[in-house]
Amino acid sequence: MSYRSALASVPQKPVIAACLVVTALVAIWYGWSRYEVCRERGELSAALRDWARSTLDGHTRPLEAAAPFVWDEVRIAEGVAETEIAPLACPFGGHWGKDERASLARAGGLTLFGFFAGGRLVALGDFRRDWASFEGVEGALAREAAVFEAADGQTLRPVAQ
Repeated sequence: MSYRSALASVPQKPVIAACLVVTALVAIWYGWSRYEVCRERGELSAALRDWARSTLDGHTRPLEAAAPFVWDEVRIAEGVAETEIAPLACPFGGHWGKDERASLARAGGLTLFGFFAGGRLVALGDFRRDWASFEGVEGALAREAAVFEAADGQTLRPVAQ
């Protein structure tokens, strides 16, 4: 294709070309931002899984080892069946698919970690209940109090302070 034929294929009205460019940029931005959210959520879930495995192996571990970002309290909700947050559809394998997450939620196998800073939700972590279960975590736990130990082979509990 020559330069002239390429130039001839560009729409004659600049507004059409501008609309096409804006549409493409919005689609790219939306896809990239969705990918970033899924990637971050997937990384947090993997870090929580690794933290739980290490703690179940007999190590007393602070939760901040899995969540090194800024937060001052965490709320852990087990057996979440329905969330008010729309299921996150993660393309490109960045995190669990919408169907997998919905299936876990229906079966009561979804635990959510809500990390808060100054009363605002800063991160939400998905956690499979078959990785570990929790006892003694009613309400919010301050960052300093979010240190866990194994209660038995599959259950974690906060260390008595």
